Formats: sequence, structure tokens, C-alpha cells
Amino acid sequence: MPGASKPTGATVLEQASHWYALLQADEVSEADRTGWQRWLAADASHARAWARVEAMSQRFDALPVMTDRPAAVRALHRAQGAGRRRALKVMGAAGVGALGGWLVARDEGLHPLRADLRTGVGGQRTLVLADGSRVWLNSASALRVAFGARERHLELLKGELLIDTAYDANRPLVVSTEEGRMHALGTRFGVYREGGRCHVSVFQGAVDVRARHADHRFVVPAGQHVSLTGHEMHAPEAATPMREAWTRGLLVADDIRLGDFVDELARYQVGHLACSPAVAGLRLVGVFPLNNIEQIYAALEQALPVKVTRRLPWWRQVDAA
Repeated sequence: MPGASKPTGATVLEQASHWYALLQADEVSEADRTGWQRWLAADASHARAWARVEAMSQRFDALPVMTDRPAAVRALHRAQGAGRRRALKVMGAAGVGALGGWLVARDEGLHPLRADLRTGVGGQRTLVLADGSRVWLNSASALRVAFGARERHLELLKGELLIDTAYDANRPLVVSTEEGRMHALGTRFGVYREGGRCHVSVFQGAVDVRARHADHRFVVPAGQHVSLTGHEMHAPEAATPMREAWTRGLLVADDIRLGDFVDELARYQVGHLACSPAVAGLRLVGVFPLNNIEQIYAALEQALPVKVTRRLPWWRQVDAA
């Protein structure tokens, strides 16, 4: 059970999910309710975490009638103490697997309304633009397209794209974000936005990258990567294959921290996915299919001393085995 100490971050959300699962059980004692109320009142962060868990869990109210919501919640609560195979079996019997297609948005707000092209969480899209350039949009992304007489302009509002640029001597192709502008110099490159930072990875040709609010500029060649905010830019370094492999439906781990891998994987599924600090520093090498997240979980459990715990249908965490 969660205690009354003052944790921070994901730990508070984890405690809230424990309490929610407990209070959804068939038999809840007065001691349980009192304990929950004390935990809720102990700190303002507890109330905020509880509100988030409630908001996510209340989406079960709209489940189709053939799905037994109370049974699903009870099964997940019981599965917390079960072994991995038994937990998966219990959840399957409760019909929880259908939730993946029903929860259609991560708790991150709406895509920008001015986007011309969007993808949902876990979705990807490939398209050919009017000039013949080919664009891939990754999970939870939003893109605005504005082609004019003097410039071909793509504005990445959210998420990630990869582009194979078509040649046009009279109209340069520019990708912009809140952090900067990327002028394509006959190239194949990717742009990824997260946490107020923009990452540019070049796979063919070169890209002229400029920070939006500072006099920082690099011409990034093929095989290199640069990250920037609106006010600063780091020197280029080797590009990671992860930033291109997703267009082929693959998630590549090239000797990276498990915590970083889990953060990347979390982009492709709704709900909460986190990595315990106890195992976040483990190194991982492998190629994983994005069309089968459960297979990725199983592979992690086979390759590393970890287990994937499921406390609620939308809550998953990678813990020490």
C-alpha cells in the first residue's frame, strides 16, 4: 500500500493508482477509506495525482456494454500480486485488451487546431506532398503545410517527422518549429520535438539549422544530429538510428539506457508507462517491432532482470524483477 510520506513525480501517481485500484474492489474497509483520505490530504500533489487517475479511469464509463468494467478493475488489482503469465491471463479474461483501441488520446491535451495533418498516439502516416517530397509523421504529431511561390514551408507543431525532399531550384524547403528553422540542402532528415527541445537528424545531404532566438547556426551533414532550444544549440554529434527506424515500424535500441528506451516507447501507447529508477540505468541493445507492444514487454523481461507491472488498464511500469 502507498504510505503517507511525501514522494515526488511518478511515485505520487503510482500511489494514486494503488489507492484507486483498492477502492474499486468489491469489499473496501473503513480502514482503507480512512487511509486513502489521510493520504489524499497529506499533500497537494496527492490531490493532483488523484484527479489525474480519476480522469483517466472515468473513461471506462464509456466502454461498450460487453466489457465488464468492474471485473476488469478487480482483475488488474488482483494481478498486482500475481506472476507475469497469470497476470496477462487474468487481464485477457476480463476483456482489458480491448481498451487499447478505445482510449484514443494520451493525457497531453489536443493537437494544435491549425495543423493540416495529424496522427494520434501510436499512429503513423506517410504522404507525398505537392512537390513530390515524401513525409512520414510519427505518433502523436501535428504538421502544417504552406507552399508558396518562394518557399516550401512545413511547420512541425508537435511530435516528429522524417522527410525525403524533392528538388526545386526556385523554392527552398524549410521545416520550422518553435525552436528554430531547418533549411534542407537536398536531403533526407528528421525533426523531433519534445520537452521544449528540437532534435534534427540528417541521413542524406545536409541541413542548415538555425536557432530561432539566437545567433546559432550549424550546417549539419549526413550521419549527424543536433539538438536546440530557441536560444541555444549543441554541437553536432552522431545520429542515432532510432530517429529513422520508426518509419519502418521498428524501435532500435543501440546500447541505450533502459529509462531512455521506455520514454521513447511511451510515445506509442496511451496511458502511463514509466521506468523504475532502480533499473533505468540498465543498457539495452535490440530491434523491436512497434506493431506489437506486448511483444516488446516480453522481450524486455527476457533480456533484462525486469518485469512489466500493470496496475490499471492504462498504467504500466518497468520494475526490477
